[in-house]
Amino acid sequence: MKHDITVIKRPRELFMRISNSKQVFYCHFEKRKFPVIKDGHIGLCHIYTRSAHYQNFKVSVPAK
Repeated sequence: MKHDITVIKRPRELFMRISNSKQVFYCHFEKRKFPVIKDGHIGLCHIYTRSAHYQNFKVSVPAK
């Protein structure tokens, strides 16, 4: 089943919207105990017993 995932990172918060043809799920994480992340790598992880296909992967940075 195809899922569309949108992630928005703020200095101390992370927002996610995960949707498929049947449902939409929203997540919100606060990172108050950890240092602010300004840059770095993006990692995709999934359960090793599953297979996955990634397409149309885009990273956007807001204009300064």
